[in-house]
Amino acid sequence: EYLPVYQWFINVKDFTQEIIESADLMNWYPKKHKLRLLDWANGLDWNWVISRQRVFGTPIPFWYCGECNEIFPPKKEDLPIDPIKIPPPFEKCPKCGSTDIIGEKDVCDCWIDSSISPLAMSKWLDDDDFFKKAYLEAKVHRPQGYEIIRTWLFYTLFRCKILTGKAPFYEAMINGMVSGPDGRHMSKSLGNSISPDEVMPKFGADAVRQWAAMGSLGDDYPFEFTWINIHTKQPISNENIEKERKKLPEDKFNKKYRRNFEQLIGASRFITKMWNAYRFLFLNLRNIEVSNLQIKDSELSEIESYYFFEFN
Repeated sequence: EYLPVYQWFINVKDFTQEIIESADLMNWYPKKHKLRLLDWANGLDWNWVISRQRVFGTPIPFWYCGECNEIFPPKKEDLPIDPIKIPPPFEKCPKCGSTDIIGEKDVCDCWIDSSISPLAMSKWLDDDDFFKKAYLEAKVHRPQGYEIIRTWLFYTLFRCKILTGKAPFYEAMINGMVSGPDGRHMSKSLGNSISPDEVMPKFGADAVRQWAAMGSLGDDYPFEFTWINIHTKQPISNENIEKERKKLPEDKFNKKYRRNFEQLIGASRFITKMWNAYRFLFLNLRNIEVSNLQIKDSELSEIESYYFFEFN
């Protein structure tokens, strides 16, 4: 049922060019997903509806006149406020004289909060020095899925650029999704969902993570559980894998299934080797005084220097 009710809007359409310019300054990985944001910005037919008729959420901090609909914002220094709990700053409407001053009951769209997360983390308006280092001078990396390019990324670019004059991100890395055996998004209604809890007990969480990292960045990756499930009662071996290969027809999806299954097997074996190597080193390095070790930067390779910098 559709109900024609009043809503609150933020003017986005007049600022699409600023959003596009911000997107052009960013590095995109993969580049193709930049088109999703550009298509959304160029195809907007209406502004951002920010009001939601829910019980919980960030209050919309306005009062309005029940007679003439004049809007009354609070003073900046009084924010944040809940207009339902706090009385309006005056008893009568300055425009029409009505005493019917109403506090807005609607709450904000969730993207109102998340779209300023870079500003919240960089202490915008609270610590100028920290904000300068963490936002104005920083090159921030943005990892996210493609399904929220039109919401989280779009609205974050919009609000941060308008409020600060600078785009919040230097680059964006967009991941794809693990899809069901039929190549479609996993859904209860489609009956194609596979829980990670079915896979991780057999191979471990780290093997699943490595398998997911092997996918092509930004692309969806179908997952089929049949071959993996078969190995619950028999050992995982090349011979058993070959037997299962012959049971499925040679179509494009089964080729992907075979590949991701073999990658998961390989990831599990690799993680096991990593764990064994770690245990061997741990048991033999227990009595070494790390403070006595002296390693010159010139003796380290580029990749070694990177890992020392990241993990120490």
